[in-house]
Amino acid sequence: MSPRSRTWARSLNATLPTSGRRPKRLTAATTAIALAAPVITLLATPVAAQAATTAAAAAPDFKVLVFSKTTGFRHDSIPEGIAAVQKLGQDNNFAVDTTEDSAAFTDANLAQY
Repeated sequence: MSPRSRTWARSLNATLPTSGRRPKRLTAATTAIALAAPVITLLATPVAAQAATTAAAAAPDFKVLVFSKTTGFRHDSIPEGIAAVQKLGQDNNFAVDTTEDSAAFTDANLAQY
């Protein structure tokens, strides 16, 4: 630690590291948890709100388009992924349209999303 750093640390009443080493950096696991926590919170929060709105079925807040066209290799998990997005839509009050038709990508059609 440089003399200048020590001076600033003392004037701010900060604790000086005893080993002279910098604190450890975030590991990949810590970073992943930090990034996943807000997503988990967002997914868990609507559960309480869903109980309040179950009786009154409201119009969807918005619509999303799931495009799953592939060329060559087609992964086996695509139908499960589509089903998962549809379930999220039901749980969080948004509509999900699915297509494999690339002709759906027109300005007029995409304006609804």
